[in-house]
Amino acid sequence: MASRTQRTHRPTLDVSPREARLWAVAFAALLGDLVLTYYGIAHIGLQEGNPIAASVLAGHGYAGLAAVKLVAFGVGVAGRQIVPPAYRWVAPCCLAVPWLLAVAVNAVLIAGTM
Repeated sequence: MASRTQRTHRPTLDVSPREARLWAVAFAALLGDLVLTYYGIAHIGLQEGNPIAASVLAGHGYAGLAAVKLVAFGVGVAGRQIVPPAYRWVAPCCLAVPWLLAVAVNAVLIAGTM
């Protein structure tokens, strides 16, 4: 009878240099989105286009919006623990891409008002 060898995945905090750069990009995009959202709304009079973010802003202000984004970031960090190491780059990319798009949209809207 042949024995089956199962590979078990163990969570680890080891972060490759590539993954660390991706997390840095995701966090920078988070900060960029927060700063440009604040500037666009508070100083230029733009309105939040995301209905969920608009609701959080209306009820809890910019601190609430920051908290929501930090929770999303935390979920991504926690989620990386349950995937095999070869796929850990996916979580920061899934966070960075929409935030980078938001940064680009906000920057274009702000530049269009100047």
